[in-house]
Order: sequence, then structure tokens, then C-alpha cells
Amino acid sequence: MSGLCPFVENFVRNVVEGSSNAGICAGIISVSDVRTGCLLGLKENGGRGDRFRLSIPYAGQHITWEVIFNSCYPEDPPEIILGAEDDEFNPDIECLKNYCSWDPANELSLLFTLKDLLSEYRSHHLSRLSGSRLEFDYNTLFDNSEFDSDDIEVYVPRKNGCSTGPVRFLIRLNVDFSGIPEYLLKDAPGGEVVALLLVNYKNLDGGTVYPHIQLSPRAECLFNMFGGIRLPPFPLEGCLVDYVLGVREQLNRTVLSIINGFVKRKEYTASFSANFAN
Repeated sequence: MSGLCPFVENFVRNVVEGSSNAGICAGIISVSDVRTGCLLGLKENGGRGDRFRLSIPYAGQHITWEVIFNSCYPEDPPEIILGAEDDEFNPDIECLKNYCSWDPANELSLLFTLKDLLSEYRSHHLSRLSGSRLEFDYNTLFDNSEFDSDDIEVYVPRKNGCSTGPVRFLIRLNVDFSGIPEYLLKDAPGGEVVALLLVNYKNLDGGTVYPHIQLSPRAECLFNMFGGIRLPPFPLEGCLVDYVLGVREQLNRTVLSIINGFVKRKEYTASFSANFAN
């Protein structure tokens, strides 16, 4: 956080530390290009920055937004400048509730504003699926109540006013890691244990599909201890929801196998100790 003036630094720290709360987030929000824009505030803020760029994980890639505070007026909300590729994204300001009711005393205000903005960004890209084969695939994910809208990020690029590809779906698999013994993760990086599935389609009609598993560092460390994860190929003319549920079941079976192995080793150790004591 070096280079930021103090009141901005507090907002940014909570954004970086709360990255997993901003979206599905297979990665950490990073900060770059810190600079200052208020010449009158140079003495007051020590020449440190009140504007910067955020690189935000979204749907298996990173989007870059610029955040501009004014250190001369620290009580004001920042301007948020979207990337050139997002020139068609014009969210309704009334939908950005945390921005409209900006609280400069709440150090989570920027994080909450980004969550609102990412929610609108997701809706914007979902609208680009309208009438396509992938809109049907997206909707089938909700037919059996296995997923909700917060579990999925969609990215549909456009060129010359037309939707193109590749189209990306990033899906939180909601694998149950709750029974994993803590000692197996004692040397793993901190953070959540999360498994995501990134599905790349050639275009809005589907075409060639490239699935890829994305694991949080903690989850990756766990699975690598037991041989890693190999995804099955996406079946020709296959349905997205069937594939996603199949991958989740595969991961749940792997986790259950890890837990059962731990239980058996624990029982064996207890039995051996009892026999040795006798």
C-alpha cells in the first residue's frame, strides 16, 4: 500500500484483504499506478497518491478500473473510470447503493461499492447472452437450485458492436471442504479453500468448449498432495449443467476419499498404540 495517502490506504487495504468478498474471485485484487492529482494537497498528504488502478479478477481474467479520490476533499466518493473495453457498460447510478450513500468514515465503503459495480457488470454481460444457445446453458444451471447468480460470472467480449468470443463462464462449485483435517493444510497458504470451474466457449453458439479447474492456493495445495485434479473432456453436444455437476461430484468424491484416508490412518494409529501398550 506504499505511496497512498492515509485515508485512501485504509479503503484500499480493505479491498485487497476482502478480495474474496468482491466477486467469485480466483485471485487477489491488485493495486498499481499510484499517483497524486491534487497539487493543493501535496503538503497535507506528503505527496502521496490519491488515485490508482485496480486489477480485478473476473470470469477467469482481469479487468482494470481506475479509482480517483480527491485528497483535497476526502469526504467525497471517488470517481471510478472503467476500461476502454467497457465503453458500453453504463450502470444505473441508483443501483450503486453504497456509492450513492458513500460513508467516508466506513473503511469498507470502497469494497462495498466495487461489489455493487461488479454485480451490475455481471448483469451487463449476461444481457449479451440474450437469444443465444449459451443463454439456455446458463439458465439450466438454476433449474435444480444447485446454484444461484452469485456463483457464476460471465464475460462476453464485443467487437464493432457485435458479441464475439471466447465466452467465459466462471462457476463456483461449492465443494464441501468442511471435513478436511486442519493438519493437512498446516503448510498451505492462507485464505479460503475454493474450487472454481472456468468454461471457455468459442462463441455464443457454443462451439469448441475448453473447461479448466481453478483452485484457490489453499485448495491447490491440498489436491496436489493427492495427485491433483484431472478434468474429463467436455462431451460433444453436452449440457453445461450436467458437466458442472459431474465435476463437482468428482471433487467431492476426492475430498471424501482424503477424509476417509485420514480417519483410517487415525484408527490404525490408535489400534497400534493400544496393542503396543498391551
